Amino acid sequence: MQNNGFALQFVDKKYLTNKIIEIAVQNNGLALQFVDTEYLTDKIIELAVHNNGLALEHARREKENTTYILTYELCMIAVQKEGQSLEFVPYHIRTEDICMIAVQNNGLALEHIPPHRKTYEICMIAVQSNYRTLKYIENDIMTDEIIDLAFQNKINSLQK
Repeated sequence: MQNNGFALQFVDKKYLTNKIIEIAVQNNGLALQFVDTEYLTDKIIELAVHNNGLALEHARREKENTTYILTYELCMIAVQKEGQSLEFVPYHIRTEDICMIAVQNNGLALEHIPPHRKTYEICMIAVQSNYRTLKYIENDIMTDEIIDLAFQNKINSLQK
C-alpha cells in the first residue's frame, strides 16, 4: 500500500483495516474510490483529499442514513491541490474565494464555476492560465481585453 495505493482494490475485505486504508489513500488519494462505505471515515476522506484534490469525487457517499458532509475547509484543500476538483464541490460551497483559488490553480476550473460567481478578475486569471477557457466565459463578461489576453496566450503557447 505504501508504494501503490491502488493496490487497495485487490485486498480481501477480511484483511482490511483502517490503518491499511489510511496508508493507501495517503499514497494515492484516488484510492478512496476503492474504500467501501463501511470503512469510510472523515479521517480517511481528509487523508485522501490532502493527497489528491480529485479524491473529493469519491468522498460523498451515504452509509446507514449518514451522509458525509463536505465542509468548506475540505473543499478548499481540494481546490488548492487540484483546481479541477471544483467540479465535485457542492454548489452552496462554491464561494468566490474557492472559485478564485481553483482558477489560480488550474484555469480550466472556470468550466465548473456557476455563472453568478464568474467575475471579470476570475475570467482574466483563467484566460491567462489557459486560452481554452475563453469558451467558458459568458458574453456579458467578455471584453476585448479578455479576448486579447487569450489570443496572446495562444500565440505564446505555439512559440514554446
